[in-house]
Amino acid sequence: MSAYGDSLYQWTMCPQCGLVGAEFCGYAERLSCDCLDDHEHRKVANGSDERLLAAYQAAQSETWQHEALAGTCSTVLWPTVREALIRQPGAAAATENCVGACWPVAQQLCRDQRHPFAPEESKAFGTLCSACPGFVCGRCGEQPAASADAPCRTCEPLVLLTEGQARQRLNVMVTKLSTATRTHGRHVNTIINDSSGVKTRTGASLTQLGAALTNAERWLDDLSSMPADLHSSFDEDPDTLHGPELRKLLATYVGPLSGMSGEPIPAVQIRLNDWMGVSRRAEATDEQLRDAIVQARAWLKNPDSYRAYTHPAPPEPGGLTAPIHTKNAAVDSSCSLCATPVPAGELIGRMPRPREPYLPMAWLCTHCLYHRRATPHLTDVFLRIFHHTFSGSNITPLNTAEATLLLEALLTLPLTNDDEHLQEAITALRQGIDAADPTMPLSYYPARAAVAALHAAAKPQETPDSGTPVLAAVAQHLAEWHHNPQDIDKISYRNRTLWRQAVLEATPAPTVLSQRGGPFWV
Repeated sequence: MSAYGDSLYQWTMCPQCGLVGAEFCGYAERLSCDCLDDHEHRKVANGSDERLLAAYQAAQSETWQHEALAGTCSTVLWPTVREALIRQPGAAAATENCVGACWPVAQQLCRDQRHPFAPEESKAFGTLCSACPGFVCGRCGEQPAASADAPCRTCEPLVLLTEGQARQRLNVMVTKLSTATRTHGRHVNTIINDSSGVKTRTGASLTQLGAALTNAERWLDDLSSMPADLHSSFDEDPDTLHGPELRKLLATYVGPLSGMSGEPIPAVQIRLNDWMGVSRRAEATDEQLRDAIVQARAWLKNPDSYRAYTHPAPPEPGGLTAPIHTKNAAVDSSCSLCATPVPAGELIGRMPRPREPYLPMAWLCTHCLYHRRATPHLTDVFLRIFHHTFSGSNITPLNTAEATLLLEALLTLPLTNDDEHLQEAITALRQGIDAADPTMPLSYYPARAAVAALHAAAKPQETPDSGTPVLAAVAQHLAEWHHNPQDIDKISYRNRTLWRQAVLEATPAPTVLSQRGGPFWV
């Protein structure tokens, strides 16, 4: 079409906020909403949006009058009375039951001079019909009404509807209800569709649209009568559902969460996937989906808890971030960080998604969730050295407790002056402890020398708390990254992290650490 003195314009719609406008070639990034603000490098031709196509189809299905029959003030669409579509109690039923002799009781008795009425009595008896057990219009006193003081259909006729008008009015009602209830419009739409017996208004009949409009008007008059939840989904027990049914139920919470938090729907989808520990919803197990449904319900009941999840409080220097999700283990398993066995019934949890290049961890044991920095084991110190080296960093930050534990372990070794990196590690640890800094950096070569020396002196019969099982794996992989026995070319990888990941995957002697991958933010 031609617009603004130019051609090749198309109707288009913003895929994020739904704004409609006519833009060159249907490019949605040109719309005034500025949701897609990269005008130069990202062209979004959204003229074929399914919502626009559905609107075109709805317009084609309208019944049009001949122009010669249409007056200057009349509509060119055949109107339909909503009363003919939906049988409701009220004025329609009163008209149907009327015997055609409407006469108020007050007037009947006054005419017969049987009883003088006080003003308040006259008002009450003035709406009762003397010919049937119904009511008379409080305005004209001649036509049947639905209730006392209600107007008849003659005094207040119903609005005539077409399909297009019904859809437009419904959209306006959705906006009003969404604003009045502070609920996302998608959730309001779902409740309205649920009340009229349809899943989507695409292809809905005029009768169904009329029913939806009647319900929306009633809810707007009395917000307390509007269902707070969806009868068809929010009340379902997730324990009785499986697979696609659980994913469908979880999807019904996305709109309400978006409305509650003000975040766009894609962001809420990512939050739910992060909660389950998956990158895509299709990867989630039934147990993960049920956990997400229970948590979504908890967030809707307590919006502050959702804010605490999306914006966790920063940890104290040398401390830990609070876990985002905790529960009791359903079966026997092992910690995804330290590999400690976790029996069924013990508390496990997950940490927030870290920044790149670190990867999110699966379920952690109670010690790794809360205590691995305040009261560390040697295993925790070795894991910090391993994962920070894995990430490509040249230093490993240690707090005072970790530095003290590592220094005590190194001082038990028979020291020689041959290994200058080991001496450097001991000196750096002492200086950091004496300075009482919350965090102290331990460089790559001193850290590697400390691990190698402790591994060489380790005894197989030592307890797990000594770190011996993990120490052997850390020493092995640090040596492989240093010497590259697999001869993997570094030039083929974009950064040091990806190269070390390839070396770890190609190790000839897999360990608990190579099986778990990483790097993890510890």
